[in-house]
Amino acid sequence: MTAPMMLFGGERFGPAATSRVVGLFSSSAQLGAALAGTIFGFLLARYDSFPLIWAACAALAVVRLVLFAALILRDRVTARNATPPRPPCSRAARTIRGVAEPCLIAG
Repeated sequence: MTAPMMLFGGERFGPAATSRVVGLFSSSAQLGAALAGTIFGFLLARYDSFPLIWAACAALAVVRLVLFAALILRDRVTARNATPPRPPCSRAARTIRGVAEPCLIAG
């Protein structure tokens, strides 16, 4: 699980924050693994039903997918609303109404 999380962390948060993000992912995964046995053990002892445990797992998976989809949609909306970069111009500065427009290429 670490390799995909490192890749996701690097792409999503950049190289400067990758180690922090991977550490946060790993910590939360370990916390979830520690709590899962306790919570599902309680459900099994209380209700004596494995289908209930599978239903709880399915519900948590749906919540996780919804949150992930919201993250992806938010990124797409942000990217769509971003200002597009200006295209570089030729070495000769273009003029609009007699005013020189600065070029992105130093020359």
